[in-house]
Amino acid sequence: MAGRSGEARGAEGGPVAVCGMHRSGTSLFARFLHVSGVDMGERLHVDLRTNPYGHYEDEDFLTLQRQELARAFDGEDYRVAERFEPSERFLREARALLERRSGATTRWGWKDPRTTLFLDHWLAQLPELRVVALLREPRGVLDSLARRTRSTWSPRRKAHLLRVYAHHNEELARVARRVPERLRVVPLEPLIACPEPFLADLSGFLDLQLDPASFRELFDPAVLDRSRRAGVLFNRAGLARAREAHRALSALAVRGS
Repeated sequence: MAGRSGEARGAEGGPVAVCGMHRSGTSLFARFLHVSGVDMGERLHVDLRTNPYGHYEDEDFLTLQRQELARAFDGEDYRVAERFEPSERFLREARALLERRSGATTRWGWKDPRTTLFLDHWLAQLPELRVVALLREPRGVLDSLARRTRSTWSPRRKAHLLRVYAHHNEELARVARRVPERLRVVPLEPLIACPEPFLADLSGFLDLQLDPASFRELFDPAVLDRSRRAGVLFNRAGLARAREAHRALSALAVRGS
């Protein structure tokens, strides 16, 4: 595809899924994979209000997972904080989606933070799937969410979003312990500060040449700017669980040295 800085080593490398808690740098990394030669979808979700560079989410995977979460949680697909069992309808439609994508002749993948909640299913259906999960510290995520919604929220909503953060990262830790050979956890802040060691590890993990210079060119610090504070520090119980989830997942993450 025109404009890409590298090439994937064919479709034999297997698909790549990018996930993590919302507002954790998943769009940045999916965009980086896209310019590195991974086809992240023919129809990519675009909402320039919440990300000026786009979210790089495959509309088919996004719609499928949003609809399933909305079914399970009374219309909610974003602030999910508990486990659930996918419906038979989801499983049937997921198989059909994978059949459509299985004929790809180039390396392909998808990104959606909601994939975090469906990892058991996708890993079982795609033995060759490799997952890159982004991890961001809780205060940065909550600040970003506050900026996205242009609000400071009620204490009740802040408490719930801290539970959402903890749940997503606890799910990632559970899967990372179960199948460490298929999932890499990448801490966002160290990746941005010094991408070379992280991308060297991921290049081997994904069988894909990832260029740190290209990553640096894509990163825009203004997108992660903390111009609005979420004010979550007073919520001690919720913040303690979120910090523990961050600590536990950090222990499983790729090291920068």
